[in-house]
Amino acid sequence: LEIEELVGYPLTPIPFNPHVTTTS
Repeated sequence: LEIEELVGYPLTPIPFNPHVTTTS
């Protein structure tokens, strides 16, 4: 899964750059 893929899934824990979800 790419970074963008993880961003599409808020339920997926993102220890790295959790702010990416907000920026995206």
